[in-house]
Amino acid sequence: MEDSAMRREQLLKQTRKRYESAGIPAVHPRYGHIYHGLYEEKPAAAQGSFYLRLAIGIVCFVLYVWADFQDISVAGVSSDHVVSQIEEQTNIETIIETWKENVAAK
Repeated sequence: MEDSAMRREQLLKQTRKRYESAGIPAVHPRYGHIYHGLYEEKPAAAQGSFYLRLAIGIVCFVLYVWADFQDISVAGVSSDHVVSQIEEQTNIETIIETWKENVAAK
């Protein structure tokens, strides 16, 4: 029994060396802690872009409010035009027809 255990450990080490550069295999997040506990690897911290997207959104909103108070027009579009386009009801049939025409033209 001890010889087979040593052989398995040796094969495991060989396999790890062979696939070491491949990194961590795809593991479902639910079972990630089990995998990392078995193989003594620390999972990398997830790097999200939420704060970057939040900052960009806040900057866009502040610029919009500033342009509204100063009555600034950028590229011929004022804040009133932006609001009217947002409030405008879209006709889905017109969009589908336009899309079909564009696809047929290609």
